[in-house]
Amino acid sequence: MKRSISLLSALAFVLAFSGSVFGQASSNDITASADIVSSINYSNSQNLQFGQLSDNYTAGNPSISPSSNGSFSFTGTGTNAQGGTMTVETGGSPQNLTITIDSPATLDNSGSSSIDFGIDHIIVDGDGNNQTNITTDNGSANITTTDNGSSTYIANVYFGGSLDTQPTETGSHTGTITVNVDYQ
Repeated sequence: MKRSISLLSALAFVLAFSGSVFGQASSNDITASADIVSSINYSNSQNLQFGQLSDNYTAGNPSISPSSNGSFSFTGTGTNAQGGTMTVETGGSPQNLTITIDSPATLDNSGSSSIDFGIDHIIVDGDGNNQTNITTDNGSANITTTDNGSSTYIANVYFGGSLDTQPTETGSHTGTITVNVDYQ
């Protein structure tokens, strides 16, 4: 009997104190934040143009080569040939950007003719540093924009390329080069 009283006493003791013990109040804080960046703007765009060419040009010969200072070298191109340019602008402070170039493998006309197109482009920050040469059809570069003196931060993209096959038909052959810019 002594033993059952001891067990009952222990059980009553535990129940008495567990019923009166409440959970401790507690709190914890988290921080809500947002990193606001300036919008991305594009300016000074100029299309890449090989000009008017004879249908018997030498494949690979019509080419436009960009340089980091924004000038271009032209080989075998026609009248009104020009290199392509685009300026990417952000505001506020220098920004780390990923610039991705998506270019077509061919330039096509409205018929069944296409010309193999090889892209050549250079991405540089606003003061000519951090140059990235990309000679693949689809390439990307990580670059930090630089101050142009008016609290707008810029990166320049210069486009060139080559026509690597001859067309089977005359007429205008075109393709779209897409520039995607994302903050890192």
